[in-house]
Amino acid sequence: MGIMDQAKNALGLNEDEDAKGKSTGAAEKAKNRAKEAVGKAGDAVDQKTGGRGSGQVDALQEKANEYIDKRTQAS
Repeated sequence: MGIMDQAKNALGLNEDEDAKGKSTGAAEKAKNRAKEAVGKAGDAVDQKTGGRGSGQVDALQEKANEYIDKRTQAS
């Protein structure tokens, strides 16, 4: 680590770590929003159908959430 890197770290100006933290936070927010949308969509379907087929709707919500988790795993 060079003197400039040490100075940046001392001043809290490490851009790489800051950018990584921001992108991770944004990805987590997007994941949570997607899961929330799946839940709201399932609730809307249940409401419109009077709860008929709620087991199928719940199963689809679970599968959608599993897919979201799978696609958003850190590499």
